[in-house]
Amino acid sequence: MVQSQKRVVRAKAQKIKIPRGLTEFVNQIHVGTEAVYSDQIVKNLPNVERYVYKWESVFQLVDFPTSANRLKKCYWAKASVEYPRNKRTDSDGKLLERDRRVNINDVTVLLVEDTDIESYLIVVSSYKPDVGRIDYLVGSEKVHELEMEDLIPSDFFVWLYYSYNRHEEVLPDLNLNNIVGFTGIIADDTNQIVGSSINIPDLIITKAFVSNGYDLKSLRLDLSDTVLTTISALNEDRSLVMDLPRTELNFDGQSERDWFYKMVRATSYIYAGLLPALLEQYSQKQQAFVTENKSFSKEIGIEVVQAIVKHNQIKSSEINFNLG
Repeated sequence: MVQSQKRVVRAKAQKIKIPRGLTEFVNQIHVGTEAVYSDQIVKNLPNVERYVYKWESVFQLVDFPTSANRLKKCYWAKASVEYPRNKRTDSDGKLLERDRRVNINDVTVLLVEDTDIESYLIVVSSYKPDVGRIDYLVGSEKVHELEMEDLIPSDFFVWLYYSYNRHEEVLPDLNLNNIVGFTGIIADDTNQIVGSSINIPDLIITKAFVSNGYDLKSLRLDLSDTVLTTISALNEDRSLVMDLPRTELNFDGQSERDWFYKMVRATSYIYAGLLPALLEQYSQKQQAFVTENKSFSKEIGIEVVQAIVKHNQIKSSEINFNLG
């Protein structure tokens, strides 16, 4: 099946339990291994008439240059998943021929080792139902949603914003060029704010949001290191939205490779290399950042107040602070 070039790459992260380890698990996957799914319309028909989810390739270890020395073990494979079209029967209620009622998606699947018995299952697809279909193919009993400890905390995103604002090094060889978007919530998930701008770090709304201690749920980052240059949004549930045309591989002329190769390597590197390294760095600096963040929040809060006072020509005599 020919895949058209993607502009936006979306990836969803889950956990998979594999008691015998990741390497043994991937070695059990063979091309053509399939799972057959049925709905109410085709459940009584032979398997050949149902929807087939199958592996189109074996899992392959993702290779990177030796400079990418912080990589976790990561494998990738391709699967195809069939699903019904909206129209499945003709005007007489008879089931249409299979090729007229079935669609097929190609889906890229990553496995990133976390512990000896658990890995992250990454489904790369812009079509949400494909996530459940890959779960079914892998074995739904093995797959589960992320636990609280797997989620990326709001303070991690605040730390990245702080580090960019202060021009501090986040990781060796990593350039955090800009923050071009964010998502946050006020009070609860029903009150969400989304910002998108090349000037996000300097916007008063961003500073007001952070200084008030509201939760950041995602950041859209413009970053580069020796392996990768990308603009990608990273979310608290470890889901990823990558701008593929603005993503390049920076090693051994890999920028000239086809889009699919680039997509697999870039997504793998973020999940197996960059994100774990960032989280580890944040963990090491977390305790000190608690103190630093208090003074930082106060500083940008003052900037917000001053900007509002100036914009609205508010006199000091008109301000009645009630700090009780």
